[in-house]
Amino acid sequence: MRRQLVVVLGVLSLAAAVSGLACSGSDGAQGAQGDAGPAGAQGAAGPTGALGSAGATGPAGATGAAGPAGPQGDAGEPGATGPAGPVGDAGAIGPTGPTGLTGPAGDAGATGPTGATGPGDGCYGVTAPTVGSVTVGNGTGPYYTGIAYPVVVNVTNNGEVDGGTGTLTFSHVGVDATFAGTGATQTVTFNAAGGPFDFAVLVSNGCEVSPQSYSVPLVASAKYIWVSNSETTGDFTTNPDTLCLTDASKPAAVTSAKAMVAGYGGRTACSSANCTSGGASEHVDWVLAPSTTYLNASGAIVGTTTAAGIFASFANPIDPTGDANAMTGLNGDWTTATSDDCSSFTSAAGGSKAEVGFSADTTDQAWGSGLFLSCAASFPLFCVQQ
Repeated sequence: MRRQLVVVLGVLSLAAAVSGLACSGSDGAQGAQGDAGPAGAQGAAGPTGALGSAGATGPAGATGAAGPAGPQGDAGEPGATGPAGPVGDAGAIGPTGPTGLTGPAGDAGATGPTGATGPGDGCYGVTAPTVGSVTVGNGTGPYYTGIAYPVVVNVTNNGEVDGGTGTLTFSHVGVDATFAGTGATQTVTFNAAGGPFDFAVLVSNGCEVSPQSYSVPLVASAKYIWVSNSETTGDFTTNPDTLCLTDASKPAAVTSAKAMVAGYGGRTACSSANCTSGGASEHVDWVLAPSTTYLNASGAIVGTTTAAGIFASFANPIDPTGDANAMTGLNGDWTTATSDDCSSFTSAAGGSKAEVGFSADTTDQAWGSGLFLSCAASFPLFCVQQ
């Protein structure tokens, strides 16, 4: 490029010289081209051209030799604890140590089973049991038929054999009685009146038997009177005697019963006040027997009737645990309350009424209270053993 620039400059100089010569004469013939003049001085560098596009990346040179090792850096933070490794095999058992001190004695073990019974009956040297006392009921009476009285036998020495206990049996002479129960407490029920009666208690320990006699004083006849658990209206759709006989409150000894309601079917206690005119002859289908002791369902004496078959008063109420109003149709003097007996107990009309007795009372209000209640209401009855 530089050589071309010199030639151009040389031509320009020659042209200028020729031009000057022309001014003095006409153009001659063009001479031969002279030799190229010497190259002119190098001109100043032109401005830098625009940057060309980058050439393709050459191949990577060979890896240089490793430089020297740099200084050691600071220690890093400890890493997290790794999982525990598997348990290693147990080591060999060490030698046995010396024997320690003896510890305190432990609790006694359970009792072993009883051994087999040895030869013999086990009765050698066994003494007979001793009966300390026998008590029937309250021990003094009075006693009545049809009541189960407890018989308590106190055995002070039962002569136990191999841990056994004494057994009781009873025998009796001259008394119609029924014994029941087991163990030291049993019951006796007298089935007939009379006495005094003797019976024997036999206590056995399996080897020896000890008898003990006991005497019961006079046994009297007695019957029950109670308040029915069932109730009825004044028209007696159920026969009142049947109601009493099938009642849930009936004592177990009762096998026949009637309802104490005057006016029902003509039933009458007295046609005169307290039967003063004719005594028991005034009865019509009456339910109380003359000169008879009656007990309530608990076994307490309610009272003993007069020769006329009525009560003057009660020793104990018919129902000591309650206060029921029982339909009786009776006045306090044992005559029939004809205006207050639900039309002879055939009506349950709300306008009719019936005389009632107070079961917890012991006066004449127990059978004829003077209180009148509607025949449409339901009330219990007084039931009497026959």
